[in-house]
Amino acid sequence: NHHFHHQIGAIAGSLYLQPSLNRLLVDHTRIGQSFYQRRSSDDQRRIDKASDQHDAMIAAFEDNSPSRAVEITLEHWELSRHRMERFVRPDPLPYELEDIADAV
Repeated sequence: NHHFHHQIGAIAGSLYLQPSLNRLLVDHTRIGQSFYQRRSSDDQRRIDKASDQHDAMIAAFEDNSPSRAVEITLEHWELSRHRMERFVRPDPLPYELEDIADAV
């Protein structure tokens, strides 16, 4: 997964964006650990789909089909977006306002 995303950046060939991508990939790899945990058959299906999407993106590049590549990229993002958002912005801890007022 890391290598695939790194190669996408290399294909872009932007000396300006490459340092930012390299920093982003560090966090992508760390956060991706939550995506690639196999706790259920649904998790395995999601991982298999992500891999299939990588293959489909490569095919779109080979076919010189940028609109298809963008479509697959958006689908790929949507597949993991919810889990990634929960990782960087977890649900708040439950609390009661009365408990906070009593503590002050």
